Amino acid sequence: MIHGGLRYLAQGDLALANAFAAAGDAVSAVVYYQRVYYAFPMSLEAAQAEAESDKLRSQLGDSYPPPMPSAMLGRALKLLNAGRPDSARKELEALVPQLGGAEKDLARVRIGVAGYNSKETAAAHRYLASLEVSAPEADAERLYYLLLSARRLNNQEEVNETLDRMARLYPNSRWRLDALVASANHYLIENQMEAYEPLYRACYETFPQDPQAYASLAIVLAVGGHPKDDVDRVMDAMFHASPGPPSALLAARTLEFLGEPEAARRWRRRGSGGSSQ
Repeated sequence: MIHGGLRYLAQGDLALANAFAAAGDAVSAVVYYQRVYYAFPMSLEAAQAEAESDKLRSQLGDSYPPPMPSAMLGRALKLLNAGRPDSARKELEALVPQLGGAEKDLARVRIGVAGYNSKETAAAHRYLASLEVSAPEADAERLYYLLLSARRLNNQEEVNETLDRMARLYPNSRWRLDALVASANHYLIENQMEAYEPLYRACYETFPQDPQAYASLAIVLAVGGHPKDDVDRVMDAMFHASPGPPSALLAARTLEFLGEPEAARRWRRRGSGGSSQ
């Protein structure tokens, strides 16, 4: 199910498709039915669009406009992000033979991600470990989920090896930053300062402009016994560098992580347009 503005877009495109169909312009109708089906897979309108598009397929024959592979990939990734890993994996597996280059690599990696998200950890780990892709970002994502799988399987040696590999191969990738944060947070929960401190430090030294770098520095300062004012200044600097709800939400989550619920609530209000005071 989708809400708000996305629902209105789906309804608008479906209405246009129906209008083209009623006017006898079947090709344009299919184009808009496909837009609904591929761009809004969680909407009620998607099922209607699929049914109407199938009706026109037999009518148009060879004139039926085939969907673009990029749109098909986008639908599968939306399903995955919406918490439908089994549906996403099925579509990705069918789609891989139709793709090439970086898109094909991404689809193959996301098949493993779907397995991980379905809690099929051992199988996902085997798949990702044996998978070879050439697109750098796809391979960085593969390594990130390989690390998460190894963590679930309690293979700390592999977690460390994967972190080192990401540092060598993709030092500036967002996936490496996410891997550093995930590993540091794990060690923080386990109260292993000698393990988490260098990981958080790598975050704010390697990715100084990223909001997560500020959050990492704030955690190091707070856990290291620095005054709350120092932590607050880091949060303010993060918001100044990247103003908007995402930074405010990250500040709130960081403060919740640090056991500061009142300060976290202030940042949540700030992110929703209210005062932080």
